[in-house]
Amino acid sequence: MNKKSSITLYCNWNVYVDDNGDIWLTSADAQYIRALKNLGFFKILLISKVSKNKNLCHDYCILKKSLVLIPIPFFNSYFKSIFKLPAILKAFFTAACMKSDYLYIRVYEPFIYLLVPLFKILSINTIRCMHYVAEPKSSIFYNSSSLYIVKILRYLLFLPDYYLTNIVSLFCHITSNGPIPMKSTPFFVRNRMREIIESSILETNLKFISPKNRISGSIVRILYVGYIRPSKGMDTLINAVNELHHKDGITNFTVTIVGNGEYLDKVKKEINDKKIAHYFSFPGYIPFSSILFEYYYNADIFVNVSPSETGPRVLLEAGIFNCYLISTKVGYSSRIINNNNGILIDINNLEQLRIALINSIKNIDDIRNNSFLYEENKKLKEYSTENFFRLVFNFEKNDR
Repeated sequence: MNKKSSITLYCNWNVYVDDNGDIWLTSADAQYIRALKNLGFFKILLISKVSKNKNLCHDYCILKKSLVLIPIPFFNSYFKSIFKLPAILKAFFTAACMKSDYLYIRVYEPFIYLLVPLFKILSINTIRCMHYVAEPKSSIFYNSSSLYIVKILRYLLFLPDYYLTNIVSLFCHITSNGPIPMKSTPFFVRNRMREIIESSILETNLKFISPKNRISGSIVRILYVGYIRPSKGMDTLINAVNELHHKDGITNFTVTIVGNGEYLDKVKKEINDKKIAHYFSFPGYIPFSSILFEYYYNADIFVNVSPSETGPRVLLEAGIFNCYLISTKVGYSSRIINNNNGILIDINNLEQLRIALINSIKNIDDIRNNSFLYEENKKLKEYSTENFFRLVFNFEKNDR
């Protein structure tokens, strides 16, 4: 890679611009910008929707001189993005005229089928890359807050964008975040697609990860990191803890829930009603930083109970920090979990989660002293953010 390369990103991360013109985004999204800088990209342009208000998730600031923002007016659904089409098209035209060396697109963002032709016409030498990170049908139909007829209408509305996006992918290099997005693409796209596992851990973060100082006989520390919403399977986790306490008499554990979401109050009420609140702690939203890394490092077991994921990225992060992993069979979980470092369970299967937790808690000393766990999780360090981009762009390891 030329160390003076430039890149345009189409990632609707929902950023905020302060009075100084500096750009605020989530600390997890900022990892991608930092990784691109580490790889030597001297100019980074970001096409993204811009929020009018700064919120809790806008926890990382990038100076305006470090990132060129091409703004799109804020929208919170695909349907509402239709009304922003003139502004989106203007942003696409501006980006294409700036002629970067690379174009990286997260799929599915609205109107990709307009962006790719513009770059093909106005920026002929740009290397165009589309990375599929979502399986749209599941995203729509797992939204439990919508009526089924509404889900059907949303899906039908999205279909033209879906097919047109996949058609223009023929003019790009295409990759998939694990196997799930790949399964939902048409055959003419799937046959050209490479599977890549995406990560938010930088190589500089990996330098500070060391084997855990395991303490025998202590309380078993269980960790969940992510949004707190119905679609994340929180009810299954709560019911499993309820059975461990009331049915199995297992009490030597704690559950830390890191994250925020619209379901938080309901979750707290449910665990209070079940009289199991003393097992849970809720530190809230934590930025992607050394503070979050400490939670991973101090946990024994990481639990993912989501019924639908393309990743989940947090599962990979927890493995890198040498947690024992319990996860539903979603996304790329089967790619990173085996008998040495965790347990895979069926989706929404309370009994399997309960048994997995019982066995893990009862055998925690063996898990903590298992050298195979550390060696297996050590392999996950190859999934750095820099390596992710190297694979997307076909760079060599020493290209920086």
